[in-house]
Amino acid sequence: MAERISLNEELVLNHLLYASKLYKQYLPVIFDVQHLAYHTGYKKEYIIRAIRNPENFYRSFKIKKKNGKSRTITEPLPSLKEIQYWILSNIIKKTKPNPFNNAYTEGKSIITNAKFHRKQTKVLNIDIEKYFDNINLKSVTEHFLKLGYNNEVSDVLSRLITLKDGLPQGSPSSPYLSSILTKKLDEDLMAYTSSKKLRYSRYADDITISGDFKENETIYDVKKIVKEHGFNINPTKTTVKKQHQRQIVTGIVVNEKLSIQKDKLKELRHDIYFIKKYGLTEHLKKKQITKGNYLFHLLGKVNYYLSVRKKDKNLLKYKLEIRQLIQNYY
Repeated sequence: MAERISLNEELVLNHLLYASKLYKQYLPVIFDVQHLAYHTGYKKEYIIRAIRNPENFYRSFKIKKKNGKSRTITEPLPSLKEIQYWILSNIIKKTKPNPFNNAYTEGKSIITNAKFHRKQTKVLNIDIEKYFDNINLKSVTEHFLKLGYNNEVSDVLSRLITLKDGLPQGSPSSPYLSSILTKKLDEDLMAYTSSKKLRYSRYADDITISGDFKENETIYDVKKIVKEHGFNINPTKTTVKKQHQRQIVTGIVVNEKLSIQKDKLKELRHDIYFIKKYGLTEHLKKKQITKGNYLFHLLGKVNYYLSVRKKDKNLLKYKLEIRQLIQNYY
């Protein structure tokens, strides 16, 4: 076939070697932008527009944080999101997950992350500042190059899933990719904590270290390692809690058995009480909430709490009450 259409023999051999490397890793063979367009089902022109003017292919919105401030989420428009899902499913997820990160990994969760730090002398929580923003285009491109993709394809794939030289928080490909690209950070922090006989885990941008340690020295050392990998820690979210204090890891109390913070349980109880007394509309108006699925949000919250405290009678009661409210209002 190659001879019939007069292709250069060396070129054919190079293409076969290129394809073979990808095929062995169960990765889709992509030679150029046109070939990527064929795989994703989108026109080459659309892909080129998306990488040249990416700001036109995203929408931004704000969500409230626990501290009352807001976080900006930048979400790709439906067509670009579909392409990102394709890249995630067919390429990114072919790389084994980062075993040190309890987020975005099957079989791991906030609960497994917290459980690891039960009954410890001290618990240190550190937040990585602007975690997604600081995973840049260059590091994403290098990842695709290491997989075996050529320069053109690696550059295009990277530009389709990054924005303003970082990973957009609303993109489906950002979480899993961020975990893969920060594996070396985890390895270095694990080596450090192991040498000090401490426990280490991470859930997305939340680092937790527990055991008996010198507080200032440990924070300084961790900050230095994190900085070596292109990140900074958020000093306002760096906390150390001792055994006589309430030790919380990713929202779960870990002093003895895993439990939910009392103020969160109290808030849930009050929400149910006021909805039953004044009605859903009045309650949402009072809390300045516009969620149309608010009761399902509460049901998700109580199910999460039950995953921590499976046999809690009050939580089981709250679940029944919320289900009844859902039947009444929907």
